[in-house]
Amino acid sequence: MSEMSTRKVQKHLQEVNQAFEKEYLSKVPRGNVVELRRHLKSIAEEFARADANNSGDIDLSEIGACLKALGRDLPPASIKAAIRRVDDDDSGTLRYREFINLILLEKGFISEPIEERSSAPAAGGLGRRRHGAVKKKKRGHLKLSVVLKETRDHIVLEVEVYEAKNLLPADLNGLADPYVKMYVHPDPSKKTKQKTKIVKKTLNPVWNEKFTWKFSKHDDLSSRKLHVAVWDWDRVTRNDFMGAMAFTFKELMDEDTVKSNWFILLDEEQGATFNFPDRCAPPIKKNAAPIAKSSGGSITDYHLLKVLGRGSFGKVFLAERKTDKKLVAIKALHKLRVIEDDDVAATITERTVLGYGRSAPFMIELVCAFQSQSSLFFVMGLVAGGDMMFHAMQQGSFSEKATTFYAAEISCALQYLHDKGIIYRDLKLDNVMLDEEGHVRLADFGLCKLGLSEGERTSTFCGTPNYLAPEIVTYRSYGKEVDWWSLGVIMYEMMNGIVLFDGDSEQELFRNILHQPIEMTRTMSRDARQIVSNFLCRVPSRRLGYGPSAKSDIRAEPFFKDIKWAQLENRETQPPFKPKVKNPRDASNFDSEFTSERAAITPLAKHELDLIDQDLFRGFSLAEEPSIKPVLV
Repeated sequence: MSEMSTRKVQKHLQEVNQAFEKEYLSKVPRGNVVELRRHLKSIAEEFARADANNSGDIDLSEIGACLKALGRDLPPASIKAAIRRVDDDDSGTLRYREFINLILLEKGFISEPIEERSSAPAAGGLGRRRHGAVKKKKRGHLKLSVVLKETRDHIVLEVEVYEAKNLLPADLNGLADPYVKMYVHPDPSKKTKQKTKIVKKTLNPVWNEKFTWKFSKHDDLSSRKLHVAVWDWDRVTRNDFMGAMAFTFKELMDEDTVKSNWFILLDEEQGATFNFPDRCAPPIKKNAAPIAKSSGGSITDYHLLKVLGRGSFGKVFLAERKTDKKLVAIKALHKLRVIEDDDVAATITERTVLGYGRSAPFMIELVCAFQSQSSLFFVMGLVAGGDMMFHAMQQGSFSEKATTFYAAEISCALQYLHDKGIIYRDLKLDNVMLDEEGHVRLADFGLCKLGLSEGERTSTFCGTPNYLAPEIVTYRSYGKEVDWWSLGVIMYEMMNGIVLFDGDSEQELFRNILHQPIEMTRTMSRDARQIVSNFLCRVPSRRLGYGPSAKSDIRAEPFFKDIKWAQLENRETQPPFKPKVKNPRDASNFDSEFTSERAAITPLAKHELDLIDQDLFRGFSLAEEPSIKPVLV
């Protein structure tokens, strides 16, 4: 690592230490600060040594080595249990912030993890499942049982594959066609490969299949390993890797090894070596107390007409209110799925930010919000033009004139959020909707960070990988300028019709975000090249949009010289494109796979309702009234 890189890492670790100390003192006002600082110094040194490739997190073997160096030599099962206690996103690896909690817990300096003040990611936008939005590396979970036993003549390996949950979307519809492939390595016979059936169009497949391998008692099994991987089947191109894990025969012989459980799906590198059981505690059962009809309304007040989108979160419907025939979009989320995905806080965040859309011309408008025993409902103003990804896929690219208009309206929406102390953190074409006139409407606010004053920073790793700013990729603290980086990325994509940053793996993608030369195409004007380059400055303090003068700096760019900002903010500027909307109920700007479905809410069984803690959603409902600030009811 270069001297400059070393200094950057040290600065980042120091910033995390300072934030942790502040949070520790808020929890333990009379805590021993001197001893804490001594611990943090040694923890930082050990983490920097273990994270030699500067990836920002460390895995099971590295964590074990760190614990040993810091005076805690634990067996693998105990290390996994310790990691589960502090691993905020169930990735099986630890960021530095999580690593601090682990060491201080093991040393007995703290009795509970010191929580980080941050918000979690959420599911889905209007009419489309979030594509790859992450907190860190969250690929979902696989439930299976792995047993190695001895019979009179053989050593028998038995694997039962039950189901998976919360897999990453693998197609444009936000779904996947998953199957599980397994083999034993090394495999001299080349005959150990087995796989489950393919389950179509789901992120939560159920298999319930059993597999058996037999080995001679004379075989040397000490170095053998069972590899388990989930793949997405693709009819046209090669199948896509979704997540994996591995079990050594040696650990399967250890009675302390967890062999039947939910296991976290890891990336290819981690999954080739480790397995990681999820937290073992089952959901707490609570009786489902009746939900009174709130002033926000009820789903029975509406006729559900068409499905506009679908994902593991639930569905988005085109609906008509019975009383006045008003057409709206209703996003219905399953409470149980929200709880399982740890998205309760993010769902409340989205409801809060959507409330501001009532007074913002370039955001989805929230009409009201209400809930039932099983579901949460966002009733939103109908945006019949579809999202910009839909139109980009049809047109290939946008003209520079059109890009100027869309970028200007998006910048107004971002500036509105920033003025409210909100970082958006998930700007991409999928989340930019067009209304029937062709004006921009931002959607999907589950990843927003609320309550930031001017100059305040945050550090949560979240967003959609292709659009992450370099400071997020490198786990540094960041501010509102990350949204302007994302705007630069989508402006490049709009004008050129190609993805700017990509890679065959997450590591390669992040490497490209940090180091890939950004080459402007010949078709881009000088002004276009300048503004995109200024937005895509990898040094945050020099990026266009940084600091209190962001609004004036952006509007002064030559690229926007023809924009009359007062007219634009009043929606008086003619859009370059008006989506084809044949009639008020037309849904042709949404995927026909969804619109052809029967519009209905999928009911939950009673035993599933009993798993829902209704208290988690207290304060979700929002009455229909034209207030600027959201009103809790």
